[in-house]
Amino acid sequence: MTTLMTNSHDRSKMRVLYLEDEALIALDGRMMLEDLGFGDVRMAHSLGEAENLAADGVDLAVLDINLGDGTTSISFAERLAKTGTPIIFASGYNAAEKIVSHIGGPLMAKPFTQNDLARAVDDALDMRPA
Repeated sequence: MTTLMTNSHDRSKMRVLYLEDEALIALDGRMMLEDLGFGDVRMAHSLGEAENLAADGVDLAVLDINLGDGTTSISFAERLAKTGTPIIFASGYNAAEKIVSHIGGPLMAKPFTQNDLARAVDDALDMRPA
């Protein structure tokens, strides 16, 4: 599988939090992140799991916006953004950009490809404060 890796970030040591409530989508996304060189991909299927996994800090967060049952990752993303954590949003909804624009970070439409994810990763990491 061909991957895009256009920046010089050392991904092998980065801690990535991937929040996705659908198990099969989560497994696919995890494999994509690992193929992009990330060595520590932490998967969460619920907001509570994500909060626990992020407690000791993460270097990048990939967050599904809608987690089912009316739950979203928005307030969690706002907290992560305040710590300087780069965030990538994933959503299957057309109006998602309006929902997350105040937080910043790339938005990927679901389903996304590895190339979509690679571009979003580059964009999110390039937005990090120096």
